[in-house]
Amino acid sequence: MARLFVLDGQPLFRDALCAVLTEAWGEGAVCAFDAEGALDDLNKGGFDVALINAETLKRVDIGGAIRAAGEAPVIITSASLNDDIARQALAAGAHGYIVKTMRGQAIVGAVALVLNGGACYPTQALPLMAADRSAARSAHSLSRREMEILHRIEQGGSNKVIARDLGLWLATVKFHVQSLLRTTGARNRVEAIINARRMGLLPVAR
Repeated sequence: MARLFVLDGQPLFRDALCAVLTEAWGEGAVCAFDAEGALDDLNKGGFDVALINAETLKRVDIGGAIRAAGEAPVIITSASLNDDIARQALAAGAHGYIVKTMRGQAIVGAVALVLNGGACYPTQALPLMAADRSAARSAHSLSRREMEILHRIEQGGSNKVIARDLGLWLATVKFHVQSLLRTTGARNRVEAIINARRMGLLPVAR
């Protein structure tokens, strides 16, 4: 059973979100909090996904919240689509960004996608995070091996898993990953996947 951490200072939305997530993943799956102080316990909780509301954070920035999550992938939530929050979430390595106007089942789908190693950002946010044109022009310079590793990253594979599955040295995989980040104009693996989709290197998630 997945363990989900929810941080949101708005009681009505928090309760509704927890009800939807509990229905999907069962009783005891969701731990809800209303203040950023709960981030102190996030890294110790063994959570599988953390949903953190941007407006609830006051003294902690989005990057700090994601660092507090440790190994748990983070989905940033906000009251409405906000380009600054979207950029911060992507730059900090958040696996998703969702707005509270989404339907409950769409949010469940986003959480399920992240649980399976994917990333979820609203379609309308992608233009805000576009790679620069020089990155797009260099897309065709990807080697067959880099494309293979890019697909493995999209599937949620860590460097160690990719190295094992492809029979490569870990240092070799790290070298290719850094090359992919440069080519796609990305600062992290999540952004590399999103930019690669915009550049036509990967199919757009439906």
